[in-house]
Amino acid sequence: NYFLLRFYYKMKNLSISKRCLVCFDIDGVLLSNWSPIPKASESLKLLRQYGIPYMFLTNGSPCTEKERISQLETILNVDNTDCLMMMAQSPLREMTDLHDKNVLFVGSLDVRNTAKSAGFKNVIEMSQITERYPLLDASIKDMDLNRIV
Repeated sequence: NYFLLRFYYKMKNLSISKRCLVCFDIDGVLLSNWSPIPKASESLKLLRQYGIPYMFLTNGSPCTEKERISQLETILNVDNTDCLMMMAQSPLREMTDLHDKNVLFVGSLDVRNTAKSAGFKNVIEMSQITERYPLLDASIKDMDLNRIV
């Protein structure tokens, strides 16, 4: 493929720091139960020393990207100020056409604040739905159905 060949020749003339980006999942790769996994901090410091950019990926966090990077700096004792963070909610900021609509968010953490920080104004949580329609909540055990019917 012509485009792949062009890309290859373009990349081969760049230094390694310009050719790659290392993406780290946080949970289970860098941290385990909010504690650093052995050598995680040293690995990040080594990448920084060689000028190799890295970013973090995570699917579960009730805070903003900036707050999560700050937490990682503290836990791992590494300067991450210029790092990128991609969280499950990160792409939601781009969905501006939905920010004024009623949107149902389902999650176990603080989904309301997460959705609000992504720009959504009319956030509906699953708890609001199951409060009105309790039979939709499959997690309720030993429910007295006579109370509902």
